[in-house]
Amino acid sequence: MRSNSLELDTSFDQADRRISLSEQPTPAQLGALRCHSRAGRSTNLDDFDDTTDSVENVTRRWREDDPSFWGEFSDALSAWSASSDPAAGASIGFWLTSVRLSGISQPQTLNLTRFLAEPAFERNPATSRSVRRYPTGGVSEKQAIILPAVLRLLSGDARFHSSFLIARRLGHTGGTSDKLRILPGFVVQPASELAEWTGAPPAVRYFTADAEFCPRDEALYFLRGETGTVRQAGLITASIIAKQYALRADLTLIDVLHGDGAFFDSPDAADRFIRDATAVCSDLGLPIELSRRPTSSIAWRSIGNAAEIVEILHDLATPRPAGALPRSELDQAIKFAARLAEASELPAESVRGRIEDAWCSGELMQNLVALWREHSVDTDFLARLQVDPEAAILGGLHVSESPATASGIVGTRSVVELADLVNTRLNGYATGTPGLPTRLGVGGLTLGVALGETIESGQNLFRVHSSDPIDPRVVDAVAANLTVTPVAA
Repeated sequence: MRSNSLELDTSFDQADRRISLSEQPTPAQLGALRCHSRAGRSTNLDDFDDTTDSVENVTRRWREDDPSFWGEFSDALSAWSASSDPAAGASIGFWLTSVRLSGISQPQTLNLTRFLAEPAFERNPATSRSVRRYPTGGVSEKQAIILPAVLRLLSGDARFHSSFLIARRLGHTGGTSDKLRILPGFVVQPASELAEWTGAPPAVRYFTADAEFCPRDEALYFLRGETGTVRQAGLITASIIAKQYALRADLTLIDVLHGDGAFFDSPDAADRFIRDATAVCSDLGLPIELSRRPTSSIAWRSIGNAAEIVEILHDLATPRPAGALPRSELDQAIKFAARLAEASELPAESVRGRIEDAWCSGELMQNLVALWREHSVDTDFLARLQVDPEAAILGGLHVSESPATASGIVGTRSVVELADLVNTRLNGYATGTPGLPTRLGVGGLTLGVALGETIESGQNLFRVHSSDPIDPRVVDAVAANLTVTPVAA
């Protein structure tokens, strides 16, 4: 049950395979199919009614380095965002596919970064040091939920603040913005308020690309996800660095993920991205540090908006003894926090001790709840959340579960396909006019044990939740993707 987006994504690595979309394509996906067809690829484009014309004009101007490209490209993005204009969507889909097929030079990446950061965004001078961590994207990426609570804890002593940038789902990965938007009442801080924020308490706030802040990136971000063009390194670089350029911080840590479920499948791919992004940051004068880590270093047992929030809250509410943090998400958050607080001369061990104490006392959980309250999350819901997170978030959703038929170590045949199932079938977007999503699904997948851990026969292997009735084919596809490997005697 591959989505159109994943089908298009995997086609770039399998040039000899026919591209066959299973669902009615969006205009951007039709543009992508047309680009593949022009490149000599076999597709099922003829199965669909394609009435868009002149979709190659923007791409031709890009290839010819025509100065008029940027104006035409801006018009196309605006037309799609404002009205879901099919011609604009198809034109951008064609361009994105061409870029992933042909590549993008470093000067082009730099120009695209500047373009996505516009229009210029002005803010008041800050009264304290600004710090931030931003990821390159991966399955079940939970740091953007946990780390703000940790930074809020340390911000007073370390004298810093954090304009924490979050984004929508991209391709098969879940977006932090989507996760938080399932909380009743949650609103991202308006960019108009950010322009006046000096870093005074509360010292951590969520912000995102929208009509006021990096609107071009917001539109292109969604269209990259639709057309399976997410994993082009130049497009990733331009999107990530544009937001950091538009809202500068004194120190930004770019967390470059590689491995299963990440956009970079190997350390070499991650290192190439780091080199390219470092060069762009140098040209723009941005104080950014990039470092890579494998996605396999963190065990997880959930994918999807609601399921991941529940897992995070469960972890924060059940502290382990001191010294039992390795491989936990909180341990990773401590490492990030220690680096971000370093300029204030807080010793790393002092940071760790402060966070562990706050975890055990419940202060860390209260910090997260307070942060969500400041973003307008319903107070009655937050009260229920602290008593029983699973009931507050998953109660009332449709549910289906499946037991393990054998004992062994739980794994997956494809993390990416599993995440694609969850984020397109259980947490799918509903779109209309304008082109950006109008509603997102609430639900997710929860495994009985984390990947790599042992399960017993008859124990619950997985459970899926959704705000909409669950298609039995989705349950079957999840079951087919999971593996249980017997433990050697």
